[in-house]
Amino acid sequence: MALVQFRVDDKTKQEATAIFEKLGIDLSTALRMFLKRSISIGGIPFPTMINDSVTGVVDPTLTKKQNEVRELVRKIKEIEASEAIAAMRKCQEISEKNGNSKMTQEEVNEYVKLARKKWRAKDDILRDD
Repeated sequence: MALVQFRVDDKTKQEATAIFEKLGIDLSTALRMFLKRSISIGGIPFPTMINDSVTGVVDPTLTKKQNEVRELVRKIKEIEASEAIAAMRKCQEISEKNGNSKMTQEEVNEYVKLARKKWRAKDDILRDD
């Protein structure tokens, strides 16, 4: 068996050892697991980039076109989130205006159930059976 040695600062070693002990393994076992997993997948077994969706940092391992696509997706997610928040606020305003903003989930479900029954009875096209 080969001997592998490397240097790491004391704090990093202590923090990693504490985590691995909670998992029931020692540092050597954890490092062996890392190496075996790297071999089995043919690379580092976790993302090796800064999370660009949060920081906006570009991953240098991707092509320019891939980074452009990632940036567009990030912008779309931001737009979708802001639109969703605006829609929720509008729903809250309508709910307060109609006097039903304090309904419980059970009351909402019952209201929907009754509305469906009325609709089905009127059109006689769908049933609950």
